[in-house]
Amino acid sequence: TTESSCSGKGSCIMVGDKAGKGFATKCLCKKGFGGRTCEKSCPSSKKGVCSGKGDCVATPEKDMKCMCKEGFLGSNCGMACPTSKNGEVCSRRGMCTLNTVGKGAKCDCKGGFVGPSCSHVCPTAGGKVCGGHGKCSFNSNDGTAMCKCHRDYSGANCSKKCPMDANGTICSGNGSCEL
Repeated sequence: TTESSCSGKGSCIMVGDKAGKGFATKCLCKKGFGGRTCEKSCPSSKKGVCSGKGDCVATPEKDMKCMCKEGFLGSNCGMACPTSKNGEVCSRRGMCTLNTVGKGAKCDCKGGFVGPSCSHVCPTAGGKVCGGHGKCSFNSNDGTAMCKCHRDYSGANCSKKCPMDANGTICSGNGSCEL
């Protein structure tokens, strides 16, 4: 048989039949193609099969898919994960995931780290992020990690308890709690 019987994406070869019934033919597909007649292909981009950032593999269902290298996501491996200044994916402090609010990839940072690539360390007090009395976030204006303290705490790491009267009213309702 000819190459056209393999969708033009492979070569037809003869294989021995183990049941003793003679020979059979099958397609030997070119890289990036699969299926019985090489009719299935891996996702690609202008940069090639799997965007040149992954390997094309056959799934158990005989479909073709990209297995992306570390730091790349997407059906064709075309989305690069955020990296630190030294090239570590999510600064090795988080997990790269698909961004559901827009396109591309983003880092889901581990507790105590924030920022686009998880490279900023949150303030701590008593061994807890924001002293256990606030939430850490990334300030994109100045590129720092900062604590937003619960109502009755203040300070850069939420370690200062605000003064309250006997009713639990901060500053007896006559002021605001600041550092």
